[in-house]
Amino acid sequence: MFFTIDERGIVKAVNSTGAQHLGYLENELKEQSVLNVYYPEDRSGVLDKIKDCLENPDTVHTWEIRKVKKDGSPIWVRENAKAAKTGSGEMLVNIVCEDITERRNTEFLLNTENKVLEMIARNAALNRILGFICRRVESLTPEMLCSFLIMDEDGKHLKHGAAPSLPRDYIKGIDGVEIGPVVGSCGTAAYLKKQVIVSEIETDPLWADYKHLALKHGLKACWSTPILSTDENVLGTFAMYYMHPRSPSSHEKRVIETAIHLARIAIERVKSQESVKRFGEILEESLNEIYIIDAETRKFVQVNGGARINLGYTAEELRELEPEDINHELTKEFFDKVDTTISGRRRKMMIESLHRRKDGSYYPVETHIQLSNYGGRKVLVASVIDMTESRKREEELKNNL
Repeated sequence: MFFTIDERGIVKAVNSTGAQHLGYLENELKEQSVLNVYYPEDRSGVLDKIKDCLENPDTVHTWEIRKVKKDGSPIWVRENAKAAKTGSGEMLVNIVCEDITERRNTEFLLNTENKVLEMIARNAALNRILGFICRRVESLTPEMLCSFLIMDEDGKHLKHGAAPSLPRDYIKGIDGVEIGPVVGSCGTAAYLKKQVIVSEIETDPLWADYKHLALKHGLKACWSTPILSTDENVLGTFAMYYMHPRSPSSHEKRVIETAIHLARIAIERVKSQESVKRFGEILEESLNEIYIIDAETRKFVQVNGGARINLGYTAEELRELEPEDINHELTKEFFDKVDTTISGRRRKMMIESLHRRKDGSYYPVETHIQLSNYGGRKVLVASVIDMTESRKREEELKNNL
C-alpha cells in the first residue's frame, strides 16, 4: 500500500492496492485526512510521526501501527515513511505500508496464552482468569463483547463466569439459564455440544424467547462455542457479542479457538483443585487414621484429624516424630520390605499391629499401605483402622461360645 500526504495530512495519492485493501475506492481517500484510515486510539500518535518526518526530511522513519478498514475491522501495518520536497517546493510524505496483522495477532495470542498460564500456575481465581481472557480478546476488535458461562454441577444450567464489558442487567438475565435446543446461542451450544453462530439475533429462531433481553442492550449478533473437557463433558461456553449483525472472520475463529483452549485449561485446573480440596476435607474428617509418609525420608508428610485424635498428638508434634515412634514395627527394615513388596506387582499390603498413644497406652490397628505420588514425590499412604471395638466383640463372642 502506497500513500502520499501533504503537510496537513491530506491524502494526495494512493495506489489501487492500498485503497482496495482498506475497502475503499481511490477517490474516496484522495483529498481526505489520512487519519481517517488509522485506528481512533492511534491517531494522535500518527500526527507526531508525520511531524517527525517533516522535521527530518530525506530520513526513512519506520513504525508499526493500526489502521481501520472501511467496514470497521482493524489491521496492523508496518510503515516506512519519508518526507521530501517536490520540484515546486511542496513538502510531501510518502508512506509504504505492509499488512502485518497475521504476525501481530499470532504474537498477541501467544503472549495472552503465556500470561494465562502464569495466572493458572499462581492459582489465580477462575473469574479473574476468564475476565482477563475476555479483555484481551475484546482488545482485538472494536464493539466485541465477550462472555464466559460455566456449567453448573447439575449439568443443566449455565452460571455467570466472566463478562467484564456486558451490561449488568443482561448478565443477571442469563445467569442460571437452563440449556436446551432453542436457548439462544450459549444454551443451545452447551446442549448440542457444538458451535452456534447467530449472525442476527433479532430474526434467528434460537433467540425467540431471549431476543428482547439482548436487543434491549444493543446486542445484535452472538457466536457461542462450548468448552468441552478432555472427556467431552461441557465445562461452559464462550460467547462473542456484537452491536451489529455479522458473522466471524477466519481470524476471529482462530481467536475463539485460543480462548476456548485457555479456558478449558483454567476451568479443569480449578475444578481439579476444588476436587482435591473437598477430598482433602473428607480425609481430614475421616474417623480412620490416614498417614502420608515420604518414601525416602520415612517422615510424616500429612496426618489427618482421625489419627491426631486417636494418638493424642498435635500436627506439629507428629511432624517431629517418625513412624516407629507410634508403632515399634515400623522400622527401617520394615520399610525396606515394604519397598520391595509394593514396588513389584502388588501395589498394596496389609499388616496388623499396635499403635502407641502419646500417653503410652496401646490399641490394635489394621494398616493398609499403598505406594503413591504426592506433590511430585514418592510417598506411602497408610490407611489405619482402629480395631479396639472389633477385638472386644471378637472376645465377647469367644466368651459366649
